[in-house]
Amino acid sequence: MARYPRPDMGRTRVAAALCLLLGALGCAPSPERGGFASADPGARLYAITDAARSHDRSALPWLVDSLWSEDPAVRFMAIETLRELTGTDCGYRLGDPPELRAAAIERWVALGRSEGWIAPASGPTEARVAGSPETASGHGSARSQGTSAHPSAHP
Repeated sequence: MARYPRPDMGRTRVAAALCLLLGALGCAPSPERGGFASADPGARLYAITDAARSHDRSALPWLVDSLWSEDPAVRFMAIETLRELTGTDCGYRLGDPPELRAAAIERWVALGRSEGWIAPASGPTEARVAGSPETASGHGSARSQGTSAHPSAHP
């Protein structure tokens, strides 16, 4: 059995292979059907893949917001794209318990603010990091309200 540097790397590689396979088979929805603001994980995966392929740094706030996803494939693709675009992972590990992942997301938000790609007191990511109960479950976020407000936009 192969050994990986981190315990979650084996599962990570399987998730990556699955995402690539689904994309290759044409199972991903078109970008017109959702994107980052979609409730459909497939549409969010398509948007993340598109951001990675085009090296779109304007998607960084959406990628950080995607780390809150309940779908492990969305979280995996988001952190991998964030690593590719920024050169860091801010200590985010897929296999960590939710409270450790939340602390890492707080570090992402702090990095985004310091570099200017997350505005102060911004959208769903900010509210979730602050522990707002109405957004911690996804209720009250731009996605759950059916809007396409970018997470770095001022409320």
